[in-house]
This record gives sequence, structure tokens and C-alpha cells, in this order.
Amino acid sequence: MTQNRWLYPLLLTVLLNAIGYGMIGPVMPDLLVEITGNSAVEAAGYAGQLLFIFAFFQFLCLPFFGYLSDRIGRRPVILLAITAIIFDYILMATTQSMLGLYIGRAIAGAFGAASMTSRAYVSDIYKGDDRAKYFGYIGVCLATGMMMGPVLGGAAAEISTRMPFIISAGLSAINLVLAFLFLKESRQASPETAKPFSWAKSNPLGVFQKLFQKSDFRPYLIVFTLIILAHTSYITVFSFVTMEKFDWSPLDFGLCLMAFGIAGLIGQGFLIERAVKTLGLDKSIFYGVIFYLIGFLLIGFANHPIWIYIAVPVAAIAGIFGATIVTKITKLVDGDNQGEIQGIIGSASGLMLMIGPLFMAEIFTFTTLAKWPIPQAIKNGSPFLFGGALSIICLAILSKAFKRPPQEAPSA
Repeated sequence: MTQNRWLYPLLLTVLLNAIGYGMIGPVMPDLLVEITGNSAVEAAGYAGQLLFIFAFFQFLCLPFFGYLSDRIGRRPVILLAITAIIFDYILMATTQSMLGLYIGRAIAGAFGAASMTSRAYVSDIYKGDDRAKYFGYIGVCLATGMMMGPVLGGAAAEISTRMPFIISAGLSAINLVLAFLFLKESRQASPETAKPFSWAKSNPLGVFQKLFQKSDFRPYLIVFTLIILAHTSYITVFSFVTMEKFDWSPLDFGLCLMAFGIAGLIGQGFLIERAVKTLGLDKSIFYGVIFYLIGFLLIGFANHPIWIYIAVPVAAIAGIFGATIVTKITKLVDGDNQGEIQGIIGSASGLMLMIGPLFMAEIFTFTTLAKWPIPQAIKNGSPFLFGGALSIICLAILSKAFKRPPQEAPSA
């Protein structure tokens, strides 16, 4: 019970952070048009640059903040991240130049440590397979915030293009006060046992060392990285695929996103705990990838909108993957290094969020324009078919990893 009381302030922190982040999405096209003076089509290139800057600085800095939280505690890192995000929103609300937007996105990416540190926080207070359930709760807060945020941001944008940023700054300020008052430190380390800070262990390129270094958790980190790469097909080209295949309007696309958001809440909030209890952690990871595969194939081969909506409940079941794979990795790392491994996980995610959008967009453009003698709907869906191929590779890696029983790391 005491542990759960510790968790509530953390979940509120994650929720408020996600709402603030989600609010700025709907207004960004209008803000870019306002600042650059270009048309919406011309301004789209700047949006891609902002996304790249965010992902680059997230990749660069998350290992540092993850490892730092192992040394000084989770609470100071979370409070620092929220403070920096307030400054980011104020800058975005007042800047009149693209340089200001670039700096703002760099700050948001660099200090996007709250979500990764929140998982290390959960790893501190929950052990074993219980972590999957509470990682799922964090996913619920993120999904809820990202569903509420765009609606609130769209409404605020009716007042002005800067109003969503002002409201987000206010929410983050409330978040900072509540976290300062109620968020307890989860990292219990005495000065005698604390290790000195090491720049080498906070190196963002450490993700490559972990990917190629022989270890029990390496195959699971590789699978996590490949699935993130495959998942960038959704955030990059899903709207273009549905417009090309079915001539969807923005309303059609918005309704579909809402359906996927509801499915994500169901998967994160209700299925994870039941799946782990019924199937066990390893099978939950495996079936999560299988349902990812089915979803990619449904969208990739779809020749009618009904197939997209059939993919929605499949996506709900696939939602068990994220929390269970992270739980598996954290069980194979000792308690002194939970922040470091969360930083590595965040770094791998950030790297794929840099590479993936560029790669998926290129696949979509190349195959859509190609003069191949195959149905146009399949050519349009090629990024999702590529995601399906990556899922098959992940299933092969998992099958091999499950054959050798790993040694779980002892608790610190």
C-alpha cells in the first residue's frame, strides 16, 4: 500500500507532462506558417527538422540523465526535467524566429528524461513481473495525456497560436509544485555504497555497445529497437497511406487515431497484468510481437477501410509488448543500474525516432511512384509491410533467446 502511495504522484507527473506535450501538436503547422511566412506545404519541411532535432537531443541526453538518476536519485532528475520543459514552453510561446523553435525542441528532447526516469522509479519500488503492470500504468497515463492534449490544444488554438504553449507552461508549473511536494525519492543508496559519476557510462553511443555486447538482455534490447523502428511507420506515413489508399479526410484520420488511442488504453491498462499472469512474461512479449506483425500486415495489404479498423483491436493486444519487454530487460539488470538501462532504452528509442521517419518516408515515396506490376494499395502500404518483416526477424530472435534460460540479476 505504501508503494502505491508513492506511485500516484509519479503517475500524475507523467499524465500532466503528456497532456502538455500533446497540446502543442495541433498548433504547430499554424505556428510554422506564422513564423516563416510560408505556405503550409512549404512549412512542412521545418516540421521535419523540428522532429529530427527533438529526437537527436533525446538520443544524446537520455543516457546521461538515466545514469545521473542512478547517482543522485530519481526525484532531482524528474524535477529538473519538468523545470526545463516549463522554460521550453515559455520560449515556444514567445519566440518570433525559427531559431527559438529549434532551441525549444532541443530543450524538450534533451530534458525528456521524465518518462525514462519514471520507469526507473517503478523499477526501484516494484520487483519481478509486477513491474509490467506498473509500467503499463505509465503507458495508460501517456496514452490518456496524448488523447486529451490534442483536443485541449486544438480548442486553445482557436484563441491564438501561442495559447496552447501558455497553458502547457501553466500545467507544467502545477506539475512541478505537486512533484516537489508529494513525489518521494525511490532510489535508496547510502553515501558509502554510491558509485562515482562516470561520463563513459552516460555516453549515448553506449546503446551500440549494449546492442553488440554479449549479455542476457541483448536480444531483448535488439527486439525493442527493431519494433520501435517498425512503429515509426505509424507516426510518419500512416496519414499519407490512408489518404492514398482510401482518400480519407482529416476527420476520417482523426476518428481512426481516436480508435487507436482507445485501443492503446485498453492494451496498456487492462491486458498487460492479465497477460503476464496467464501467459508469463516471455510469452506475453512473444504474442505482443505476433500481434504487431498482424497489425502491420492488415494495414499494409488493406484495400478497404474496414481492414484498418480490424487492425485497431489487434493494436490493443500488441500494446502488451512495450511494458513486458522493458520489464524483461530490467529484470536482467541489477538495482544499481536501473537508471542507466532506462537511459539506454531511451537512447535506442531516440535513435530509431531519428532514423525511422526518414527511412519510412523514403520507402513510401519510392514504392508509391514505382511502376511495379503489383496493386497500388500494396505499394502504398509498403512501410507497414517492412514493419511486418522486422517483426518476423524479432520473433526469430526471441525464439532463440527463450531457448537459453537467462540468469536474472540480483536485487541491489
